[in-house]
Amino acid sequence: MENRTSKMSENISFVFGKGLLHRENQTIYLDMNELKEESIEIYEAFLGDPLTFISLCRDYVKTMFNVSEKNFKIRSFEEKADISNIREADLGKVFKFKGIISKITRIMLEVISKDFECQTCGTIIRTQGKPPTRCSCGYYGKRFLETRTIFRDLQEMEIEEMQDDIEGRQPQKIRVRLTSGLTDKNYNSILQPGNKVAVTGVVEKIKLVTKLEDEELFGYRIFAIDVENAEESFNDNISDEDMEQINAIASRNPIDLLSKSLAPNIFGNDDLKKILLLQMVGGVKKTLIDGKTTRDRIHLLVVGDPATSKTELAKNIYLRCPKCYYSSGDNATSAGLTATVEKDELTGSWGVKIGPICKANGSLSIIDEIDKCKRDYLLSLHTPMESGIVALSKAGIDTKIPAESSILALANPKQGIFESGKPIVEQINLPAPLLSRFDIIYVMRDKIDKYTDDKIVDIIYSQFLEKPENIVSVEIFRKYISYAKKLKPKLEIDNIDLLKEFYHETRKKSLSKESNMTGMPIGARHLQGVIRLAEAAAKIRLSDTVDIEDIDLAKKLFYESLVKIGLDTSSGLIDMARMGEGKTVSKRKLYDIAIELINKISISSGNEIKDVELRQLLLDNGLSERECGDTIYSLNREGKIIKNNNVWKIL
Repeated sequence: MENRTSKMSENISFVFGKGLLHRENQTIYLDMNELKEESIEIYEAFLGDPLTFISLCRDYVKTMFNVSEKNFKIRSFEEKADISNIREADLGKVFKFKGIISKITRIMLEVISKDFECQTCGTIIRTQGKPPTRCSCGYYGKRFLETRTIFRDLQEMEIEEMQDDIEGRQPQKIRVRLTSGLTDKNYNSILQPGNKVAVTGVVEKIKLVTKLEDEELFGYRIFAIDVENAEESFNDNISDEDMEQINAIASRNPIDLLSKSLAPNIFGNDDLKKILLLQMVGGVKKTLIDGKTTRDRIHLLVVGDPATSKTELAKNIYLRCPKCYYSSGDNATSAGLTATVEKDELTGSWGVKIGPICKANGSLSIIDEIDKCKRDYLLSLHTPMESGIVALSKAGIDTKIPAESSILALANPKQGIFESGKPIVEQINLPAPLLSRFDIIYVMRDKIDKYTDDKIVDIIYSQFLEKPENIVSVEIFRKYISYAKKLKPKLEIDNIDLLKEFYHETRKKSLSKESNMTGMPIGARHLQGVIRLAEAAAKIRLSDTVDIEDIDLAKKLFYESLVKIGLDTSSGLIDMARMGEGKTVSKRKLYDIAIELINKISISSGNEIKDVELRQLLLDNGLSERECGDTIYSLNREGKIIKNNNVWKIL
């Protein structure tokens, strides 16, 4: 071992004399491509024992350049490997791994070595931590005094394969150990949960805790040599030929062309496809006079009957939206949908672990089956949906994690089928306050229609025969979205009157001419959603300005989705209370009828009435069986009536 190290040290000194080291400020770089060209023997020595090689290089740099050994880096090393493909034969080998940081601990201190003095002869003995039991003088026992402990900084993180690279399978994870220079503050901006990194490191084994005494198990870990930022700009990969195709699409009604290419195997839902297209690029973030910023992200909830191809649609979006992250509500981890602080099972240190909203930062987070999520996971979405930040304060960790991702949530109705006459808050297992955070709630219905059914059969059959015409390829679609997303079209002041008129006219639709009942009108939050849609439409057209056609499309898409959700069928009013923001007009009518009847009863019946009599009274006054049950439940919950032995007492 000593001879091999000595030989490697001699070779390193010889090759470094050839000028292969490059200095940038206080950092010394070794280009591995240059090393391979100059001496394949030394390059192979690096591959055979990378940790010894790096250690010797650091010693050399410290001596020759008078800089800290932490400042030695390698570059241009491209022996790449996938996390999921690591096997026993890879132990001790060096590779470059790419992934997203899903979890990271706080910085800890690791004991590298300890010095002990023999109390018999004074000899200093260095160990890796445990006291020695024998000295060269012949002493054997416990009389050794600890005189010095050498530490180094240590941090561990977990990286996860990126979904773009794994073709739909479950992403694999692996631990990464960071020491010394890789824990410096210079790496703070890189080593953040949700960031994409490229880790050059050595594959090693780590002992796992097992309940079986006679079983010894090990996991894999990467001992990091270097960490680089792997955040890529998709625009950098757009060639001149790609731009020609992008401009050609932009000249041919791009919103129609791209929305039809979004999921060509799914018939209909044209408005929904356009909304999804606009969601991919988002609106324009603006800085207000007081320094606050408006969000550019568009949040969409799709509620659909079973067999309406919601999941298939989501998969098509995932393929076409750069840096998108797909997750399922019924398979959420301990991090939930946002992030959490949890104790590391191996080191005992507390660390941050992130969920899909943070992993999709800067892009689109698809949450399928969101209605299957735990309630506390859902409630944690409120702040990041508005601010784009997940704030954590627990176990001494106080941090804010970027979560600027648009949310596409998909859910099923509670009863398996959507009923047009009922408010959405009664039909979906989501908290009412969360529903109000979505810019658009869209309902997919499974209607029995011969024309639609025939077209579905034709599309399914044609998929096996030929490629559909006028369909934009997935690759160009992704590049188009990436390019359009970075544009910042301006809303001209001349078009403000169009938004004023739309806002006023839509709010007027919450007023009833036949009665004094008023539905809850749309508010400023909904108007901001329309503006984001219009800005997104201008982006898709690659326009510098938001024009009348963009505003008209945004108004149409918003209003069509609103009619399906916010129209009270009994009154014909636009009533946002149907989206979970209050009591609907129809419910208030029923409530008023019930209160009036109860007040009359209380005068003649001594403030008590049997349950069967109360229900019959409500039925006689035009309420249905379901409306009777809902109204009595609401009165009881609000403390107007209480029940005792099938008798309601009026309070």
